[in-house]
Order: sequence, then C-alpha cells, then structure tokens
Amino acid sequence: TGLQTGKHTVTISATTMSGATQSKTLPFNSQAIVSASCIVSTSPDNILTVSCRTSNPISSVQCSVDGETPQTCILPYKRDVSMLSNKVHQIVLTFTGVNGATAVYKNTFQISATQSLSCTSSQTSSILTVSCTNSNDLSNVQCSVDGEAGSNCMLPYTRDITGLQ
Repeated sequence: TGLQTGKHTVTISATTMSGATQSKTLPFNSQAIVSASCIVSTSPDNILTVSCRTSNPISSVQCSVDGETPQTCILPYKRDVSMLSNKVHQIVLTFTGVNGATAVYKNTFQISATQSLSCTSSQTSSILTVSCTNSNDLSNVQCSVDGEAGSNCMLPYTRDITGLQ
C-alpha cells in the first residue's frame, strides 16, 4: 500500500549458505484497482437507470444489455427498455480507470407488463373489429361483449354483432 500507480521495482537480496550475497531486481507495474457499486432501477414508464460510485477515477464506461455490443455510456446511465420482453434482463457495465485497470459490474432487472392496454374499435355494417397495441408481449387474451363471459380470442378481435341490442 502507499505506492503510486506506475512502474516500480522490487529487489530481493539473499545470502547463500557459503556467505555469498546475491540480489535480483524485478520490474512491476502498480495499477489502482477500480471497483464500482451501482443501483439499478426501472421506472413505471420502463426507463432503466443505473447510478454508480467508483473507488477510483474512471476514464470510460461501456454499457450493454442482454449481451449486445457494449457502447460507451455516461453515468447515470438511462435507457428506454419498453421494447424489451417481459422477463429478467442483464445489464453489464465495464469501467476503465485512468490507469487502464478495468472492472466489470453485472446486475439484472425485471420488465413487467405494467403498461396499459391501448385498443381501438371500428364497425363496418354488422362486424365489430377491435385492435390493440402494446409494446409488451400479450398472453391469455380474453374478449367479451356486454359483460358476457370472456373467451379466448386473437387480436385483432372480430365479431359479427348482428342481433345484439
């Protein structure tokens, strides 16, 4: 401890059983170790935010989600993740210190179907069509008219409404 970052030497001196002294000097580099602690959060509008503190000055940060090619990023890192599927995802940040030392931070975050379903309906003659858009994957879609029991359906939902009052 106490060594400045940079080039140094270590010298080992020893005396043999016969009384001869020998020494050996070896070069080595001291690098400050970079470590990071981060807080990962996602907001209700699906904005991922990663805020970090590092142990030493950093020269760059690269960010990657789900194994994509790392890109240079700025902290705090913010990203719209609304296009990601409903599952656990991984964020990886690679920090490079001013001396070239690196540290990797990995964490996971969850995307949940919290967005509201947005639907529009149209009617031509006696055919009702309902189309819905949502950036999240939909499953177990149920459709009903006038409070009847819901049944599995596909979107867009099309139904002949002849005879309905």
